[in-house]
Amino acid sequence: MFRKLVSVEEAKQALAQNFTPKPVGKECVSLSQALRRVLATNIKSQLDIPPFNRSTVDGYAVKSADTFGADESNPVKLKLLGPINVGETPKINIEKETTAQIVTGAPIPNGADSVVMFEYTTQKGETVLIHSSVTKGENVMKAGSDIHGRRDHTKKRHRTVASRNRSPSRSGHR
Repeated sequence: MFRKLVSVEEAKQALAQNFTPKPVGKECVSLSQALRRVLATNIKSQLDIPPFNRSTVDGYAVKSADTFGADESNPVKLKLLGPINVGETPKINIEKETTAQIVTGAPIPNGADSVVMFEYTTQKGETVLIHSSVTKGENVMKAGSDIHGRRDHTKKRHRTVASRNRSPSRSGHR
């Protein structure tokens, strides 16, 4: 009635010696039917996600070098050039000692390399006081940081995950 227990390694070895998996073929199915299937080919993105550098916070797009040394008692003054919103291509170029108001998700304008959070600023008319320095790249999500275009993102022989979306079909093994 009782059986001898074996280690995981012994079980793997026994399986390898006595079982040879054979693919049952490929078929094209929609993504919604791909649950518990194995990919037969790699999936590559054709584009970068996000497609541009974007702000991860509401604040002001700046050249980080302009903010060095800024603090509550010694704020840096920058000239406000205007706003940048989501869905717009920035028409503003950030030059030395200038800034642009920016919302989360909006594209970073040319010349800017960082974003100072609103909480560390004070706007007085066309002047913005920066009360905290930022480093290059701070509060910026780089283009392609979620998905880099033209790279394999899902490898063949990996199991697919659940999806409710109806998407283009992919070839996969049962």
